[in-house]
Amino acid sequence: MKQLISIVTGGSRGVGKFLCKELSNVMPVLNISRGQTPTSDLKTKFPIYELVADLREPADVEIRIGSWLDEHPDYRVVNLVLNAANLSLGTLQHAQLADLEAIFRTNVFSTILITSLISRRCVFSEEGSQVTYLTSSLARAEPALTFAGIGLYSATKAAISRLAMVQAREFALTSPYVRVARVHPGIVDTSMQTELRSSSVVDPSFALKTEGLPPYRSGDWNCIDPSGAMRTISPEMAADFVLWACGHGDHQAREFDYYSTIEYHLERDRRLAALGLPSAAADPVGSRVLA
Repeated sequence: MKQLISIVTGGSRGVGKFLCKELSNVMPVLNISRGQTPTSDLKTKFPIYELVADLREPADVEIRIGSWLDEHPDYRVVNLVLNAANLSLGTLQHAQLADLEAIFRTNVFSTILITSLISRRCVFSEEGSQVTYLTSSLARAEPALTFAGIGLYSATKAAISRLAMVQAREFALTSPYVRVARVHPGIVDTSMQTELRSSSVVDPSFALKTEGLPPYRSGDWNCIDPSGAMRTISPEMAADFVLWACGHGDHQAREFDYYSTIEYHLERDRRLAALGLPSAAADPVGSRVLA
């Protein structure tokens, strides 16, 4: 009998850690990252498998995942959440070939190869499955979101966003049981956001744009409509949104934005009200994961 599994990239920290935690309350999870998920403080119902792989080496990643799938033939993938990404800060005129190769290998090549491998091996669940790509507002072709010093990261996220849309169309033609979603999880209070705000090589206008977005503190912003109040959110809150989006993909690879996806916030409000909870602080994130 085939068993469902979720796969998460970059599950050792930040948003990825909480994705692994909540998904493992519903089904087994495979985390693919350079480090292992810290499970000592996590109470999980199902196992979190660890596949240590360096996404900067796509060919090696493909071999390792292929071997893992061979060793676990009874699993079918119902959720593939492509969360891992690295920063590469610096101006384009000073970029070296090694810089270009490293970030595109991690953020683009490995990401697409993982999805392609699972598809070619027919490991996606034919009962319905989804590929979820984490995007970024920095990928959008808007002057207000264009900053010097973050060009390579922005370019990789733009590439992934476009490739996800093409892939969704390919799945519609060949494997219609696979849906695709693009998710902007919000401005998340992680080490990446800290690095962006503190780096001396990043456009000064980025600091100006984010100066009104303080680091997240538990309880902040819980009762304010996000569409009218941009703010930094916690990794837990971002993971909650990503998991909601895992049940809403389609064949157009719709992009869900934390700050403007009203249906998510309406559903979250109803969920909290039903539980008698006044805020997101005590919200059990995994209660509606696609299963």
